[in-house]
Amino acid sequence: MKTFKLETQTDANGNLFLDLKTDFKSKKMEVLIVVQETEKTSKYNFTNIIGKLEWNGDPLAEQKKIRAEWD
Repeated sequence: MKTFKLETQTDANGNLFLDLKTDFKSKKMEVLIVVQETEKTSKYNFTNIIGKLEWNGDPLAEQKKIRAEWD
């Protein structure tokens, strides 16, 4: 058994076409396809605000206050 990884894209109708070179010549085989979407969500880049936010107060006290709201 061999594992192949191929990134490809479907056409406008949702059809997927695979063109993958293998070492198997004229062989009968069973193929398993696992589909995972590869769209990456862009995460916000916070580097422009590093060091610009100031915190006044006790962080532990604020955390306890917020947790007390759950009770």
